[in-house]
Amino acid sequence: MTTRSAEPTRHLPITTEQAETITSRSAARGRLLLAAGLVLGIAATFLTPLLVGGYPPLAAFARVSNSVAVVMVLAAGVVMLLGRRALDGTRLVLRRTRQLRSGIGLAWAFALLGSLLACAAQGYALTRATGDAGAAWLLLPLYALPILPTSAAVVTGRRLFPV
Repeated sequence: MTTRSAEPTRHLPITTEQAETITSRSAARGRLLLAAGLVLGIAATFLTPLLVGGYPPLAAFARVSNSVAVVMVLAAGVVMLLGRRALDGTRLVLRRTRQLRSGIGLAWAFALLGSLLACAAQGYALTRATGDAGAAWLLLPLYALPILPTSAAVVTGRRLFPV
């Protein structure tokens, strides 16, 4: 008679201290990401109209792409706030852990894509500018900033949810 192999592990037992660490750190990082997303959104909202120069359709595309990147920073913050959902007492639920890490990874990928598209479009719009667009070059670092907090979320997610 053949015996069935053991079912795949669905939970990973962890200590109470590890569960508290996951809960507190994911909540703290989530709040920081939400604050960073709000600051980036406010900065982009108020600075972009002042500095946009060059070819208007590309500048508008850059603003939309940057908005997507900023929304992904906020999404990464929400996912990190939901980090405690991966816990079931002193057990780490593997399926939920994978979902949280996938969510953080998707937020990072879309923030990276949005930032790169915004930088490329703004840079090209400025090269097509007929007038003086010197101050508008300051937007390129602003458009690239959403990459930093989402990258930090990926690193934190890999450390908190090691599955």
